[in-house]
Amino acid sequence: VGQSEVVVAGLVDMFVLLVPPGAGDGLQGIKRGIMELADLVVVTKCDGALKPVAKAAAQDIRAALSVLRPRDAAWAPRVITSSMHDPGSAAAVADVIEEFRATMGRAGALRARRAEQ
Repeated sequence: VGQSEVVVAGLVDMFVLLVPPGAGDGLQGIKRGIMELADLVVVTKCDGALKPVAKAAAQDIRAALSVLRPRDAAWAPRVITSSMHDPGSAAAVADVIEEFRATMGRAGALRARRAEQ
């Protein structure tokens, strides 16, 4: 992970990682360690010919995240797919962000993250 990713993760309430489908050979295209920082991973371009590739990438990322320790005990990172051609995609991303805010807020974890910033 580059220093800039670590700095950004320390400055925001929620770290969202956008991943294009087929960005390399499976997880090889994702920088090592950056997934450990992510609270939400969005696999983009889940439409047309790339839809099966995006869904497979999302499944691979879910599997990888299942063996990593979450950044915070109150929140397990989510992986979703998204397409700019699907009007519901933006709403789905917003729903996860709101769930994160509510869950972390109730646990006091947002306050703790902000205190560390």
